[in-house]
Amino acid sequence: MSFAPTGTDGRGRRAERLLGKRVLIVEDEALLALELELAFADEGAEIVGPALSLSHGVMLAEAAPEIDCAVLDVDLGGRDVFPIAHALEQRGIPFIFHTAHARASTLTTLFPRSETVVKPARPEDLVLRLARISLK
Repeated sequence: MSFAPTGTDGRGRRAERLLGKRVLIVEDEALLALELELAFADEGAEIVGPALSLSHGVMLAEAAPEIDCAVLDVDLGGRDVFPIAHALEQRGIPFIFHTAHARASTLTTLFPRSETVVKPARPEDLVLRLARISLK
């Protein structure tokens, strides 16, 4: 019995779990946004954004074509990300809240189809969650 290394498809080839998916990143911490962008792109995703502000995120959520899923930081410079979440919800786009504030019950009450990942989280964990929600 052999086990494939993590991140491979079972035959030793790189598994691109987000291949062809357009992922919106909304994160006001530039280094974290870059880390997520690199991790998702390494898995085959096409990145929308990243949006570092609420206004940029709203513009992308409302107007960017073909977004498959999104990762949203809840607190954008002291402002809630909820306008972006509402815009994505209206378009039927699944998203994950990525937050340092453990408000998961509040978030799922307001956005029942959303998921929450508490910071700090490994980019790998977000990749797996995005791959799963983008298949729904």
